[in-house]
Amino acid sequence: MQALHSSEAFVEVDHLNAVRAIFTVPADVSKDTANHAFAVFGFLVKRNERLSLGAFADRIAGAYDQEEPRIREVLHVLRRCASLPVVTHPIRSSPSALMHEIAYGS
Repeated sequence: MQALHSSEAFVEVDHLNAVRAIFTVPADVSKDTANHAFAVFGFLVKRNERLSLGAFADRIAGAYDQEEPRIREVLHVLRRCASLPVVTHPIRSSPSALMHEIAYGS
């Protein structure tokens, strides 16, 4: 059996401006909302930059009105996902959370 590998959830933009995020989605969080955050706010991550999900949420909060309900929900979801480690294992590490990888082309 392979060993567990744990790391911090992140979002990054590569040299071609493709957005990629790796994070764990807890059962009580909408994966669609997280995906929406990366698709809509990914431009806030600079080319060749990697941010933790917490730092990404802070960057969104600094650029948008946190009192707007949709922004507030995006920030909540990102911070909830940021609170969990990314665990890579051949067997699911938890029945309530799965690692999720998403990528958007340039």
